[in-house]
Amino acid sequence: MEKNKKINKKKSIKLEKIFCAGGEDGDGDGHPKVYLSIGEKEKSISCPYCGNVFTKSS
Repeated sequence: MEKNKKINKKKSIKLEKIFCAGGEDGDGDGHPKVYLSIGEKEKSISCPYCGNVFTKSS
């Protein structure tokens, strides 16, 4: 069985609400679009589909 070799990306953002579609730069080639919210006390959130990590920038 071949292992998934995809490397999850880390992205720095200025907004607390974002979306992820899994493809390159959210082009929609990866998975259904999901909207994610970073809580007030949290610094980052990861997409439940692809694992991309979004971190609030200062």
